[in-house]
Amino acid sequence: MSSHQPSPKPEGTRLRPRRACDECRKRKRKCDGGLPCSTCVRYEYTCRYEYGKSERRARAAPSASQMTPAERLPPTPEHAPSDGPVLTGGIEQQASFLELFGFMEMESIFQRAQGHWQGRLEGYPFEAVITGVIALGSLFSNRLGQEKELEIVLHAKNLLDDPVISRRPSQDHVVAWILRTIYSRATGRPNVAWLQSATTLHLIELTGIHYDAARLASSVEGTNTSMHDDSDLCTRITSVAQSLHIMIAYDYGKSIIHLDSTIHHHIRPRQGDFTLQLSELTNKISTAMTHSDPITNQTQLLQAMEQLMATPVDHDFLLLAKAELCFAIHRRLHILGLGLTRQQTKLIVEAGTAALPAARRLSAQLHPWWNVTNALFQFVCVCLSIGTTETLTHIQPTIETFESVIQHFNTHLTQEAFSTLLLLTSACQGEKEKQANLLRLAKGMRSENDALFRGQRGQADLAMFDPQVASLFDLYPESPFIDLQTFFNI
Repeated sequence: MSSHQPSPKPEGTRLRPRRACDECRKRKRKCDGGLPCSTCVRYEYTCRYEYGKSERRARAAPSASQMTPAERLPPTPEHAPSDGPVLTGGIEQQASFLELFGFMEMESIFQRAQGHWQGRLEGYPFEAVITGVIALGSLFSNRLGQEKELEIVLHAKNLLDDPVISRRPSQDHVVAWILRTIYSRATGRPNVAWLQSATTLHLIELTGIHYDAARLASSVEGTNTSMHDDSDLCTRITSVAQSLHIMIAYDYGKSIIHLDSTIHHHIRPRQGDFTLQLSELTNKISTAMTHSDPITNQTQLLQAMEQLMATPVDHDFLLLAKAELCFAIHRRLHILGLGLTRQQTKLIVEAGTAALPAARRLSAQLHPWWNVTNALFQFVCVCLSIGTTETLTHIQPTIETFESVIQHFNTHLTQEAFSTLLLLTSACQGEKEKQANLLRLAKGMRSENDALFRGQRGQADLAMFDPQVASLFDLYPESPFIDLQTFFNI
Protein backbone atom coordinates (compact mmCIF):
# COMPACT_ATOMS: atom_id res chain seq x y z
CA MET A 1 0.00 0.00 0.00
CA SER A 2 1.41 3.40 -0.92
CA SER A 3 2.39 5.68 1.90
CA HIS A 4 0.81 8.57 -0.01
CA GLN A 5 -2.63 6.98 -0.02
CA PRO A 6 -4.95 8.90 2.31
CA SER A 7 -5.99 7.03 5.39
CA PRO A 8 -9.65 6.07 5.56
CA LYS A 9 -11.87 8.42 7.48
CA PRO A 10 -12.76 7.04 10.93
CA GLU A 11 -16.32 5.87 11.26
CA GLY A 12 -18.61 7.98 13.40
CA THR A 13 -17.01 11.30 12.45
CA ARG A 14 -19.67 13.72 11.28
CA LEU A 15 -19.10 16.61 8.96
CA ARG A 16 -20.01 20.02 10.37
CA PRO A 17 -20.93 23.03 8.28
CA ARG A 18 -18.67 26.02 8.37
CA ARG A 19 -21.28 28.04 10.25
CA ALA A 20 -24.32 26.88 12.25
CA CYS A 21 -27.43 28.97 12.76
CA ASP A 22 -28.15 30.63 16.09
CA GLU A 23 -30.82 28.14 17.17
CA CYS A 24 -28.68 25.06 16.43
CA ARG A 25 -25.68 26.56 18.21
CA LYS A 26 -27.79 27.45 21.20
CA ARG A 27 -29.30 23.96 21.40
CA LYS A 28 -26.13 22.16 20.29
CA ARG A 29 -27.96 20.51 17.44
CA LYS A 30 -26.62 19.42 14.05
CA CYS A 31 -27.03 22.17 11.46
CA ASP A 32 -26.76 21.72 7.70
CA GLY A 33 -25.94 25.39 7.12
CA GLY A 34 -29.06 26.08 5.09
CA LEU A 35 -31.36 29.06 5.42
CA PRO A 36 -33.57 27.85 6.87
CA CYS A 37 -31.75 24.74 8.03
CA SER A 38 -33.49 21.38 8.29
CA THR A 39 -33.53 21.47 12.10
CA CYS A 40 -35.28 24.85 12.23
CA VAL A 41 -37.78 23.71 9.61
CA ARG A 42 -38.53 20.56 11.59
CA TYR A 43 -39.03 22.29 14.94
CA GLU A 44 -40.47 25.53 13.51
CA TYR A 45 -37.66 27.69 14.88
CA THR A 46 -36.76 31.09 13.48
CA CYS A 47 -33.57 30.30 11.58
CA ARG A 48 -31.03 33.12 11.53
CA TYR A 49 -27.27 33.68 11.50
CA GLU A 50 -25.27 36.29 13.38
CA TYR A 51 -23.03 37.52 10.56
CA GLY A 52 -19.99 39.63 11.30
CA LYS A 53 -19.33 38.10 14.71
CA SER A 54 -15.58 37.73 15.14
CA GLU A 55 -13.92 34.53 16.20
CA ARG A 56 -12.28 36.37 19.09
CA ARG A 57 -15.69 37.39 20.42
CA ALA A 58 -17.00 33.89 19.95
CA ARG A 59 -14.10 32.47 21.93
CA ALA A 60 -14.81 34.99 24.68
CA ALA A 61 -18.22 33.47 25.37
CA PRO A 62 -18.78 32.64 29.05
CA SER A 63 -17.68 29.23 30.18
CA ALA A 64 -19.99 26.76 31.86
CA SER A 65 -18.73 27.84 35.28
CA GLN A 66 -19.57 31.47 34.45
CA MET A 67 -23.05 30.74 33.20
CA THR A 68 -26.12 30.83 35.41
CA PRO A 69 -27.93 27.58 36.19
CA ALA A 70 -30.77 28.69 33.92
CA GLU A 71 -28.33 29.08 31.02
CA ARG A 72 -26.96 25.60 31.71
CA LEU A 73 -30.42 24.02 31.54
CA PRO A 74 -30.93 21.50 28.75
CA PRO A 75 -32.18 23.51 25.77
CA THR A 76 -35.75 22.80 24.81
CA PRO A 77 -37.99 24.41 22.21
CA GLU A 78 -40.24 26.16 24.69
CA HIS A 79 -37.32 27.98 26.31
CA ALA A 80 -36.43 29.96 23.19
CA PRO A 81 -37.69 33.56 23.16
CA SER A 82 -38.17 33.36 19.40
CA ASP A 83 -40.76 30.64 19.88
CA GLY A 84 -43.09 32.98 21.74
CA PRO A 85 -45.34 34.08 18.88
CA VAL A 86 -45.57 30.50 17.59
CA LEU A 87 -46.70 29.21 20.97
CA THR A 88 -49.16 31.87 21.97
CA GLY A 89 -50.54 33.43 18.84
CA GLY A 90 -50.27 36.78 20.61
CA ILE A 91 -50.23 37.23 24.37
CA GLU A 92 -52.49 40.27 24.01
CA GLN A 93 -55.45 37.96 23.48
CA GLN A 94 -54.70 36.03 26.67
CA ALA A 95 -54.28 38.85 29.21
CA SER A 96 -57.94 39.74 29.78
CA PHE A 97 -57.87 38.11 33.24
CA LEU A 98 -55.62 40.93 34.45
CA GLU A 99 -58.60 43.23 34.92
CA LEU A 100 -58.82 41.87 38.47
CA PHE A 101 -55.12 42.18 39.17
CA GLY A 102 -53.98 45.34 37.42
CA PHE A 103 -50.34 45.26 38.50
CA MET A 104 -48.74 45.39 35.02
CA GLU A 105 -48.57 48.03 32.32
CA MET A 106 -49.55 45.71 29.52
CA GLU A 107 -48.67 48.09 26.69
CA SER A 108 -45.12 48.29 27.99
CA ILE A 109 -45.06 44.52 28.52
CA PHE A 110 -46.13 43.92 24.91
CA GLN A 111 -43.46 46.25 23.56
CA ARG A 112 -40.73 44.66 25.66
CA ALA A 113 -41.94 41.18 24.72
CA GLN A 114 -41.83 42.03 21.02
CA GLY A 115 -38.26 43.18 21.37
CA HIS A 116 -37.42 40.09 23.42
CA TRP A 117 -38.71 37.83 20.64
CA GLN A 118 -36.65 39.75 18.08
CA GLY A 119 -33.39 39.31 19.96
CA ARG A 120 -33.22 42.42 22.16
CA LEU A 121 -33.13 40.31 25.30
CA GLU A 122 -34.75 41.86 28.36
CA GLY A 123 -33.23 39.41 30.83
CA TYR A 124 -34.35 36.26 32.56
CA PRO A 125 -36.66 37.96 35.12
CA PHE A 126 -38.67 39.50 32.31
CA GLU A 127 -38.75 36.14 30.54
CA ALA A 128 -40.30 34.74 33.73
CA VAL A 129 -42.94 37.48 33.53
CA ILE A 130 -43.77 36.61 29.92
CA THR A 131 -43.99 32.89 30.62
CA GLY A 132 -46.26 33.64 33.58
CA VAL A 133 -48.60 35.67 31.39
CA ILE A 134 -48.61 32.95 28.73
CA ALA A 135 -49.28 30.22 31.32
CA LEU A 136 -52.22 32.07 32.83
CA GLY A 137 -53.50 32.98 29.40
CA SER A 138 -53.36 29.33 28.41
CA LEU A 139 -55.17 28.36 31.60
CA PHE A 140 -58.04 30.71 30.82
CA SER A 141 -58.15 30.13 27.06
CA ASN A 142 -57.03 26.48 26.85
CA ARG A 143 -55.21 27.28 23.60
CA LEU A 144 -51.90 25.56 24.22
CA GLY A 145 -52.97 22.32 25.84
CA GLN A 146 -51.91 20.94 29.19
CA GLU A 147 -48.57 19.50 28.07
CA LYS A 148 -47.26 22.69 26.48
CA GLU A 149 -48.68 24.78 29.32
CA LEU A 150 -46.87 22.64 31.88
CA GLU A 151 -43.59 23.06 30.00
CA ILE A 152 -43.99 26.84 30.11
CA VAL A 153 -44.82 26.77 33.82
CA LEU A 154 -41.76 24.65 34.56
CA HIS A 155 -39.59 27.05 32.59
CA ALA A 156 -40.85 29.97 34.71
CA LYS A 157 -40.24 27.91 37.85
CA ASN A 158 -36.65 27.17 36.83
CA LEU A 159 -36.02 30.85 36.22
CA LEU A 160 -37.54 32.04 39.50
CA ASP A 161 -35.88 29.33 41.60
CA ASP A 162 -32.47 29.99 40.09
CA PRO A 163 -30.30 31.38 42.93
CA VAL A 164 -28.03 33.25 40.51
CA ILE A 165 -30.87 35.00 38.70
CA SER A 166 -32.58 35.82 42.01
CA ARG A 167 -29.40 37.17 43.56
CA ARG A 168 -30.49 40.73 42.84
CA PRO A 169 -34.30 40.82 42.85
CA SER A 170 -36.00 43.42 40.72
CA GLN A 171 -39.50 44.61 39.98
CA ASP A 172 -39.76 41.97 37.25
CA HIS A 173 -39.02 39.32 39.87
CA VAL A 174 -41.90 40.51 42.01
CA VAL A 175 -44.32 40.61 39.07
CA ALA A 176 -43.29 37.11 37.99
CA TRP A 177 -43.82 35.77 41.52
CA ILE A 178 -47.30 37.32 41.65
CA LEU A 179 -48.17 35.56 38.40
CA ARG A 180 -46.77 32.32 39.77
CA THR A 181 -48.87 32.68 42.93
CA ILE A 182 -52.06 33.25 40.95
CA TYR A 183 -51.40 30.25 38.73
CA SER A 184 -50.55 27.98 41.66
CA ARG A 185 -53.68 28.95 43.59
CA ALA A 186 -55.88 28.50 40.52
CA THR A 187 -54.54 25.04 39.74
CA GLY A 188 -53.63 23.48 43.10
CA ARG A 189 -54.00 23.50 46.84
CA PRO A 190 -53.50 26.63 48.93
CA ASN A 191 -50.39 25.57 50.87
CA VAL A 192 -47.97 26.10 47.96
CA ALA A 193 -49.68 29.34 46.94
CA TRP A 194 -49.42 30.64 50.51
CA LEU A 195 -45.67 30.01 50.54
CA GLN A 196 -45.31 31.74 47.18
CA SER A 197 -47.39 34.73 48.29
CA ALA A 198 -45.20 35.11 51.38
CA THR A 199 -42.08 34.93 49.20
CA THR A 200 -43.53 37.67 47.01
CA LEU A 201 -43.97 40.00 49.99
CA HIS A 202 -40.42 39.31 51.15
CA LEU A 203 -39.17 40.17 47.66
CA ILE A 204 -41.12 43.43 47.86
CA GLU A 205 -39.31 44.18 51.10
CA LEU A 206 -35.97 43.38 49.49
CA THR A 207 -36.62 45.57 46.46
CA GLY A 208 -38.27 48.36 48.47
CA ILE A 209 -41.15 48.69 46.03
CA HIS A 210 -43.58 49.50 48.84
CA TYR A 211 -41.32 52.31 50.03
CA ASP A 212 -41.01 53.59 46.48
CA ALA A 213 -44.79 53.60 46.19
CA ALA A 214 -45.22 55.64 49.36
CA ARG A 215 -42.35 57.99 48.49
CA LEU A 216 -43.51 58.60 44.93
CA ALA A 217 -47.13 59.01 46.01
CA SER A 218 -46.14 61.79 48.40
CA SER A 219 -43.98 63.61 45.85
CA VAL A 220 -45.92 63.43 42.60
CA GLU A 221 -47.62 66.76 43.10
CA GLY A 222 -46.79 68.86 40.06
CA THR A 223 -44.46 66.28 38.52
CA ASN A 224 -44.65 64.75 35.08
CA THR A 225 -46.89 61.91 33.96
CA SER A 226 -44.08 59.37 34.16
CA MET A 227 -43.71 59.91 37.91
CA HIS A 228 -47.45 59.42 38.36
CA ASP A 229 -47.35 56.19 36.38
CA ASP A 230 -44.37 54.85 38.34
CA SER A 231 -46.07 55.65 41.62
CA ASP A 232 -49.31 53.97 40.59
CA LEU A 233 -47.51 50.89 39.27
CA CYS A 234 -45.48 50.40 42.46
CA THR A 235 -48.63 50.87 44.51
CA ARG A 236 -50.56 48.34 42.45
CA ILE A 237 -47.80 45.73 42.63
CA THR A 238 -47.62 46.03 46.41
CA SER A 239 -51.38 46.10 46.86
CA VAL A 240 -52.08 43.08 44.64
CA ALA A 241 -49.34 41.02 46.28
CA GLN A 242 -50.64 41.89 49.73
CA SER A 243 -54.27 41.20 48.79
CA LEU A 244 -53.41 37.79 47.36
CA HIS A 245 -51.44 36.91 50.47
CA ILE A 246 -54.24 37.96 52.83
CA MET A 247 -56.89 36.02 50.90
CA ILE A 248 -54.84 32.83 50.73
CA ALA A 249 -53.55 33.04 54.30
CA TYR A 250 -56.93 33.84 55.83
CA ASP A 251 -58.66 31.10 53.89
CA TYR A 252 -55.94 28.59 54.79
CA GLY A 253 -55.72 29.69 58.44
CA LYS A 254 -52.08 30.79 58.27
CA SER A 255 -50.19 33.82 59.51
CA ILE A 256 -50.31 37.07 57.57
CA ILE A 257 -47.42 39.34 56.62
CA HIS A 258 -48.38 43.02 56.75
CA LEU A 259 -46.54 45.63 54.74
CA ASP A 260 -48.73 48.71 54.52
CA SER A 261 -52.47 48.67 55.22
CA THR A 262 -52.92 52.13 53.66
CA ILE A 263 -51.19 51.42 50.35
CA HIS A 264 -54.49 50.95 48.52
CA HIS A 265 -55.43 54.59 49.14
CA HIS A 266 -52.82 55.62 46.53
CA ILE A 267 -54.23 53.47 43.71
CA ARG A 268 -55.46 55.55 40.80
CA PRO A 269 -58.80 54.20 39.52
CA ARG A 270 -58.95 52.87 35.96
CA GLN A 271 -61.99 52.11 33.89
CA GLY A 272 -62.69 48.38 33.78
CA ASP A 273 -60.12 47.66 36.49
CA PHE A 274 -61.12 46.06 39.82
CA THR A 275 -57.80 46.19 41.66
CA LEU A 276 -59.01 48.90 44.01
CA GLN A 277 -62.12 46.91 44.97
CA LEU A 278 -59.97 43.84 45.67
CA SER A 279 -57.69 45.88 47.91
CA GLU A 280 -60.61 47.37 49.79
CA LEU A 281 -62.00 43.90 50.52
CA THR A 282 -58.77 42.51 51.91
CA ASN A 283 -58.08 45.69 53.85
CA LYS A 284 -61.20 45.00 55.91
CA ILE A 285 -59.72 41.64 56.88
CA SER A 286 -56.28 43.01 57.70
CA THR A 287 -57.81 45.05 60.53
CA ALA A 288 -59.14 41.90 62.25
CA MET A 289 -55.92 41.05 64.03
CA THR A 290 -55.70 38.16 66.46
CA HIS A 291 -55.92 39.48 70.02
CA SER A 292 -55.26 37.73 73.31
CA ASP A 293 -58.52 39.04 74.76
CA PRO A 294 -61.44 36.91 73.41
CA ILE A 295 -63.93 39.76 73.76
CA THR A 296 -61.71 42.17 71.84
CA ASN A 297 -61.00 39.50 69.26
CA GLN A 298 -64.70 38.82 68.79
CA THR A 299 -65.45 42.52 68.43
CA GLN A 300 -62.78 42.98 65.76
CA LEU A 301 -63.90 39.92 63.81
CA LEU A 302 -67.55 40.91 63.87
CA GLN A 303 -66.74 44.46 62.80
CA ALA A 304 -64.64 43.10 59.96
CA MET A 305 -67.53 40.90 58.81
CA GLU A 306 -69.98 43.80 58.82
CA GLN A 307 -67.57 46.10 56.97
CA LEU A 308 -66.76 43.33 54.51
CA MET A 309 -70.39 42.76 53.59
CA ALA A 310 -70.97 46.51 53.29
CA THR A 311 -68.19 46.86 50.69
CA PRO A 312 -69.66 46.99 47.16
CA VAL A 313 -68.04 44.92 44.40
CA ASP A 314 -68.76 44.71 40.67
CA HIS A 315 -67.18 41.42 39.60
CA ASP A 316 -68.20 37.80 40.17
CA PHE A 317 -64.71 36.88 41.35
CA LEU A 318 -64.93 39.55 44.04
CA LEU A 319 -68.37 38.31 45.11
CA LEU A 320 -66.85 34.89 45.66
CA ALA A 321 -63.83 36.40 47.42
CA LYS A 322 -66.13 38.33 49.73
CA ALA A 323 -68.00 35.13 50.60
CA GLU A 324 -64.74 33.26 51.25
CA LEU A 325 -63.49 35.94 53.62
CA CYS A 326 -66.84 36.03 55.41
CA PHE A 327 -66.75 32.25 55.89
CA ALA A 328 -63.18 32.50 57.18
CA ILE A 329 -64.31 34.94 59.86
CA HIS A 330 -67.08 32.52 60.87
CA ARG A 331 -64.56 29.70 61.23
CA ARG A 332 -62.44 31.81 63.56
CA LEU A 333 -65.44 32.70 65.68
CA HIS A 334 -66.43 29.04 65.80
CA ILE A 335 -62.94 27.94 66.86
CA LEU A 336 -62.89 30.56 69.61
CA GLY A 337 -66.25 29.30 70.85
CA LEU A 338 -67.89 32.65 70.15
CA GLY A 339 -71.47 32.48 68.97
CA LEU A 340 -73.18 34.41 66.20
CA THR A 341 -76.09 36.76 66.50
CA ARG A 342 -79.11 36.60 64.25
CA GLN A 343 -77.82 39.50 62.15
CA GLN A 344 -74.40 37.92 61.69
CA THR A 345 -75.91 34.63 60.60
CA LYS A 346 -77.98 36.58 58.12
CA LEU A 347 -74.82 38.19 56.71
CA ILE A 348 -73.20 34.78 56.23
CA VAL A 349 -76.24 33.42 54.42
CA GLU A 350 -76.39 36.56 52.28
CA ALA A 351 -72.76 36.14 51.25
CA GLY A 352 -73.28 32.47 50.41
CA THR A 353 -76.42 32.96 48.35
CA ALA A 354 -74.74 35.75 46.35
CA ALA A 355 -71.87 33.37 45.58
CA LEU A 356 -74.08 30.76 43.89
CA PRO A 357 -75.02 32.68 40.70
CA ALA A 358 -71.52 34.17 40.54
CA ALA A 359 -69.99 30.68 40.52
CA ARG A 360 -72.39 29.55 37.80
CA ARG A 361 -71.55 32.54 35.60
CA LEU A 362 -67.78 32.16 35.96
CA SER A 363 -67.91 28.43 35.27
CA ALA A 364 -70.07 29.02 32.20
CA GLN A 365 -67.41 31.48 30.97
CA LEU A 366 -64.73 28.80 31.63
CA HIS A 367 -62.85 31.06 34.04
CA PRO A 368 -61.11 28.63 36.40
CA TRP A 369 -60.78 30.87 39.43
CA TRP A 370 -60.10 28.88 42.58
CA ASN A 371 -63.01 30.36 44.52
CA VAL A 372 -65.57 29.06 42.01
CA THR A 373 -65.42 25.73 43.83
CA ASN A 374 -63.87 26.82 47.12
CA ALA A 375 -66.62 29.30 48.00
CA LEU A 376 -69.30 26.67 47.35
CA PHE A 377 -67.46 24.09 49.43
CA GLN A 378 -67.02 26.49 52.34
CA PHE A 379 -70.66 27.59 52.18
CA VAL A 380 -71.87 24.01 52.66
CA CYS A 381 -69.47 23.55 55.56
CA VAL A 382 -70.67 26.76 57.20
CA CYS A 383 -74.32 25.78 56.75
CA LEU A 384 -73.67 22.41 58.37
CA SER A 385 -71.73 24.08 61.17
CA ILE A 386 -74.49 26.55 62.03
CA GLY A 387 -77.11 23.83 61.64
CA THR A 388 -80.24 25.98 61.72
CA THR A 389 -83.23 25.45 59.50
CA GLU A 390 -82.45 28.43 57.29
CA THR A 391 -78.82 27.47 56.70
CA LEU A 392 -79.64 23.82 56.00
CA THR A 393 -82.13 24.84 53.31
CA HIS A 394 -79.24 26.32 51.27
CA ILE A 395 -77.29 23.06 51.09
CA GLN A 396 -79.32 21.56 48.24
CA PRO A 397 -79.02 24.54 45.83
CA THR A 398 -75.32 24.84 46.67
CA ILE A 399 -74.67 21.19 45.85
CA GLU A 400 -76.66 21.56 42.63
CA THR A 401 -74.51 24.56 41.71
CA PHE A 402 -71.40 22.53 42.48
CA GLU A 403 -72.59 19.81 40.11
CA SER A 404 -73.03 22.37 37.32
CA VAL A 405 -69.50 23.67 37.96
CA ILE A 406 -68.07 20.15 37.68
CA GLN A 407 -69.60 19.87 34.22
CA HIS A 408 -67.23 22.66 33.11
CA PHE A 409 -64.24 21.82 35.35
CA ASN A 410 -64.13 18.08 35.83
CA THR A 411 -60.76 17.66 37.56
CA HIS A 412 -59.56 15.41 40.35
CA LEU A 413 -59.64 18.36 42.78
CA THR A 414 -63.26 19.26 42.01
CA GLN A 415 -64.27 15.60 42.21
CA GLU A 416 -62.48 15.25 45.52
CA ALA A 417 -64.17 18.36 46.90
CA PHE A 418 -67.60 17.20 45.74
CA SER A 419 -67.14 13.74 47.26
CA THR A 420 -66.10 15.35 50.54
CA LEU A 421 -69.21 17.53 50.50
CA LEU A 422 -71.46 14.51 50.06
CA LEU A 423 -69.62 12.71 52.85
CA LEU A 424 -70.01 15.66 55.23
CA THR A 425 -73.68 16.03 54.36
CA SER A 426 -74.29 12.31 54.96
CA ALA A 427 -72.48 12.49 58.30
CA CYS A 428 -74.60 15.45 59.37
CA GLN A 429 -77.74 13.66 58.23
CA GLY A 430 -76.78 10.60 60.28
CA GLU A 431 -76.23 12.75 63.35
CA LYS A 432 -79.58 14.49 62.87
CA GLU A 433 -81.30 11.12 62.48
CA LYS A 434 -79.79 9.90 65.74
CA GLN A 435 -81.09 13.00 67.46
CA ALA A 436 -84.50 12.49 65.87
CA ASN A 437 -84.59 8.87 67.05
CA LEU A 438 -83.83 9.98 70.58
CA LEU A 439 -86.67 12.47 70.39
CA ARG A 440 -89.01 9.80 69.01
CA LEU A 441 -88.04 7.53 71.87
CA ALA A 442 -88.77 10.26 74.36
CA LYS A 443 -92.04 11.03 72.60
CA GLY A 444 -93.00 7.34 72.68
CA MET A 445 -92.46 7.16 76.42
CA ARG A 446 -94.50 10.32 76.81
CA SER A 447 -97.28 8.78 74.71
CA GLU A 448 -97.49 5.80 77.05
CA ASN A 449 -97.68 8.12 80.04
CA ASP A 450 -100.31 10.20 78.26
CA ALA A 451 -102.40 7.08 77.67
CA LEU A 452 -102.37 6.32 81.37
CA PHE A 453 -103.11 9.92 82.13
CA ARG A 454 -106.03 10.01 79.71
CA GLY A 455 -107.49 7.00 81.42
CA GLN A 456 -107.47 8.84 84.72
CA ARG A 457 -108.31 12.40 83.80
CA GLY A 458 -109.72 12.32 80.29
CA GLN A 459 -108.56 13.88 77.07
CA ALA A 460 -110.30 17.19 77.75
CA ASP A 461 -108.00 17.96 80.69
CA LEU A 462 -104.75 17.68 78.70
CA ALA A 463 -102.64 20.80 79.06
CA MET A 464 -101.57 20.64 75.44
CA PHE A 465 -105.07 21.62 74.44
CA ASP A 466 -105.26 24.44 76.93
CA PRO A 467 -105.62 27.72 74.97
CA GLN A 468 -103.24 29.47 77.39
CA VAL A 469 -100.56 26.83 76.86
CA ALA A 470 -101.03 26.99 73.11
CA SER A 471 -100.59 30.75 73.18
CA LEU A 472 -97.06 30.27 74.52
CA PHE A 473 -96.08 28.57 71.27
CA ASP A 474 -97.48 31.50 69.31
CA LEU A 475 -94.87 33.68 71.02
CA TYR A 476 -92.10 31.48 69.61
CA PRO A 477 -93.01 30.55 66.05
CA GLU A 478 -90.64 28.27 64.18
CA SER A 479 -87.67 30.35 63.14
CA PRO A 480 -84.40 29.40 61.51
CA PHE A 481 -82.60 31.72 63.92
CA ILE A 482 -83.84 30.04 67.12
CA ASP A 483 -81.77 27.03 68.08
CA LEU A 484 -83.34 24.45 70.39
CA GLN A 485 -80.28 24.41 72.62
CA THR A 486 -80.48 28.18 72.97
CA PHE A 487 -84.21 27.94 73.68
CA PHE A 488 -83.69 25.39 76.45
CA ASN A 489 -80.98 27.54 78.07
CA ILE A 490 -83.27 30.54 78.49
